[in-house]
Amino acid sequence: MSMSERIADEIAGVVVGLALAGLSWLLVNWLWPDMALPAFILFALSWIFISISTTKLRRHDGFVQTSASGWKFVKTAHFRKYGVHPKELIWGNVATILLGSVVGLLVGGLAGQISSPARWPVSIVVFLFWTIVVMAAALDDWREK
Repeated sequence: MSMSERIADEIAGVVVGLALAGLSWLLVNWLWPDMALPAFILFALSWIFISISTTKLRRHDGFVQTSASGWKFVKTAHFRKYGVHPKELIWGNVATILLGSVVGLLVGGLAGQISSPARWPVSIVVFLFWTIVVMAAALDDWREK
């Protein structure tokens, strides 16, 4: 990737990240107005951590692949092939957990449409479930290595 392509990729990443964070703000603001700003901040932080993770993983030539639509992805089956240690994936795991908090706020907002006192319990349960699944996947990746 040339320097100009890399700069364009970074600018596009910032623009898409802000657009998606704004969309999360709109959705949460519609369902649970008090949590719109935290959802925006958490989504933006998640996007930043994903960008850091992608940049770190690009050090392994060919490990970070690009789909036809331009989205970046990594195949866990390639960990050994490219010599990637699971510790290098911590930024992506933290980003995924932060994204789970936004999902929890969205689901909690939906539950709040039915019963207002259910917002927090539902948000916490969804976030905890999300975190357990992410941690189980990370531990599984660690064991495979």
